[in-house]
Amino acid sequence: MSEDYAPLSTLVEEIKRLCRQNAAGTLFISTIENHSAQIILKDGQITAALYSRMQGEEAVKKISESRGVRFRFRSGSVSLRTEMPPTNTVLYLLSQGKRPPSPPPSSQSHFTSDEKEVIIKEFTIYIGPIAEVIASSHLTLSTDAGDAIRRLASEIPSQEQAEKFAYSAAAKIEELRAQR
Repeated sequence: MSEDYAPLSTLVEEIKRLCRQNAAGTLFISTIENHSAQIILKDGQITAALYSRMQGEEAVKKISESRGVRFRFRSGSVSLRTEMPPTNTVLYLLSQGKRPPSPPPSSQSHFTSDEKEVIIKEFTIYIGPIAEVIASSHLTLSTDAGDAIRRLASEIPSQEQAEKFAYSAAAKIEELRAQR
């Protein structure tokens, strides 16, 4: 890889940093394969992705295939929106499907009601309204948030969806803990 290009993981870390800062603006990306892309953020959420003539999740998947990227961020309000999955799912896709880390165990033997609420909310995205019923027994048996996420992920029939749930829920728990 040329010295001018960074690995995709560097781009993912920059997007995470921008999201934590509730940034708004455009991340301009140039790939080692000589393609250009843009990721639009508003209030720390990814609202659009463009790659050549593609947009949304399709563009994100193409960006994730790159062997190297250069990028720069220009802050400012951008009104462009494309149909996008949640920001945590985009980060998962850009991470090239790497298994998400479980949140570190909390200092308590169990986890907080806020953490449980976050996990149920994320689980509902993948399972639907029955999520709360399914989650209740798993949450009771779980020793911490990571254990709960693993148990609930096993209830999602699609391996890909289960991994997306696990990544998204772990990231939200991590954000919640960082706010404390």
